Amino acid sequence: MRVLFLMVTFIVSPFAMADWAFQAGLGGTYLYQDNADTGTDSSVRPNLQFGVFKPVSDTWSMGTAIEYVPDDIMGSGATGNLMMWRVAEFGYQFAEKWAVSFYGGAARYDREEPGWGYGLGGGVLWLLGDRWALSGELNWTSTDISLENDGVTASGKKDDFIWTSLVLKVRF
Repeated sequence: MRVLFLMVTFIVSPFAMADWAFQAGLGGTYLYQDNADTGTDSSVRPNLQFGVFKPVSDTWSMGTAIEYVPDDIMGSGATGNLMMWRVAEFGYQFAEKWAVSFYGGAARYDREEPGWGYGLGGGVLWLLGDRWALSGELNWTSTDISLENDGVTASGKKDDFIWTSLVLKVRF
């Protein structure tokens, strides 16, 4: 039975992965943060992205990606790093060189007590060729630490973020 399972796995997996493409992006982000215990703050940060996508028609694609907006790449603990997992990301190519994307997902913010939450966003992509694109994106995320505190949201434990990014992406 195990041999049959392994044979099916090796035969089916290349077909299941057919047409999937990996994507990486590097760019800059202007981040605005609203936190009750520290007030508002804004900063310019790097933006790193990595994901996997698959076309589902001539104009639509779907996938998932990780977006990382670090304040301190090498730090640990309360670094101020923000990460969003774009659980579901959809793209629609509406012209030869232009596409839009929209997504929703889960977020994590590194503070004294890490905050967990959700977010959504969208963007416009200028397709520079078969593999390259320049993307302008707008995101919103809300995180808080009430998951760590038995469901009680204390004042100053909720963080809201809005950020806009310009990212150069490559598919491989």
